[in-house]
Amino acid sequence: MENVYLDASDHQPRGAYFSERQLQPCELDEAARYCVDDQYHGLAVSAVMIPYRGPFSVHALYLKDSVDSVRQRLGTAFFGDGRERPLLTEDRHTPGSSVLYCDPQSQ
Repeated sequence: MENVYLDASDHQPRGAYFSERQLQPCELDEAARYCVDDQYHGLAVSAVMIPYRGPFSVHALYLKDSVDSVRQRLGTAFFGDGRERPLLTEDRHTPGSSVLYCDPQSQ
């Protein structure tokens, strides 16, 4: 997910996924959250988060499925501790959902 972010100077997303779909953020803070209705390896994605103004690089997928369902679908070898490989955690705001953090230490 290199070079995918919301540019704070012109408020335009960088990255083909966002520009091709002409997506607008549904939430802005230190990161930009885009509400979507999409799929990732057959899993329902409800939102994507990318860097905006904050000091952290955060690239995350908000999945509608539970951690157990995602692990079953993608396999446990895909997930790490968030340092070298993506980290999968429960979405603390939406019970039964999960978040896949794609950057080292971005959670």
